[in-house]
Amino acid sequence: MKMDFQKLLSLIEDSDNIAIRTHENADADGMGASLALKLALKDIGRSSVVIAPGSPGKLGRLLAQMSGEAVETGDPAKAADLIIFVDARPPPGFAPPCRLAVIDHHEAQTQIKADFLLVDSRFPSASEMVFEFLEFLTAKGSIHTISKQVAIQLLSGIIADTADLKLGVKETLNRISRISAASGVELKHVFPLLRTPLEPSLRMACLKGASRLKVKTSGGWFIATTQVSSYQGDVASCLIHLGADVAFAAGEKKGILNVSGRARNDLVDAGLSLAHIMETIASRLGGEGGGHGGAAALKCKGETEEVLGICVAETRKMIEGLPRGSGATGAK
Repeated sequence: MKMDFQKLLSLIEDSDNIAIRTHENADADGMGASLALKLALKDIGRSSVVIAPGSPGKLGRLLAQMSGEAVETGDPAKAADLIIFVDARPPPGFAPPCRLAVIDHHEAQTQIKADFLLVDSRFPSASEMVFEFLEFLTAKGSIHTISKQVAIQLLSGIIADTADLKLGVKETLNRISRISAASGVELKHVFPLLRTPLEPSLRMACLKGASRLKVKTSGGWFIATTQVSSYQGDVASCLIHLGADVAFAAGEKKGILNVSGRARNDLVDAGLSLAHIMETIASRLGGEGGGHGGAAALKCKGETEEVLGICVAETRKMIEGLPRGSGATGAK
């Protein structure tokens, strides 16, 4: 995976006001990768601001607190002469009045125009992509090494987005080894930082989601749907742990329907892509959708049951095209 990072470095060196923007409800990977990049830019004499629209997730807030860096929620477009999207991509219709860079590992069907573009779903986490850039800076002598604080941010993002390394690939383990070698920070130092008690409201959302779930079958796979007002991604993950092969959790907030989908790894390995499903539905309903093969999200307008029905229908359509004998666990 060779990247032309000199182009990104040139953009950074030619910019006085840099905004690093991650996605809404920033998780550990989005926040960790963004903060690691901000801290590294400090070392090359470039100030920047991290933008996390909305309220960051629990681990995102924790990493921000540990870094000691301020995280803003406003629109950076007016003040910045370079916007770097990290673990995110520009929303539809986004037209920045400045230069644009994108570092993202989510699957994508739509084309993105940017002055620097690194979009590669082969990376299990955006933190790994940022680390590759920081290694480039180290090799050029722009920064001396990977600091302990940067390493904590990167390793936290990698651990979280690979589900405690279960979704990592061999390159992930190699990068972790290089981060540790450069900084002296071991995984054993980071895992305890991410083990925070579940919030009561999250536990209640999971219980409500389980009590409201509906199950459909297709090709022997179990597809579960439910409705909750918050924590849709966590609730969908809980339904997978309960036995669903694919799960969708939906809830409306301020007139916008938020749908999160999760799928078992063996079904994703067989060819299912929730990212493709969410993008397809978004293009049909006029919303935003995307993510990974096994974890994706959708924002749109519409009736909850109707949109969940479309999610199930699109999932069934994709499952029907998968090769037989791909490991279905449900009843025929």
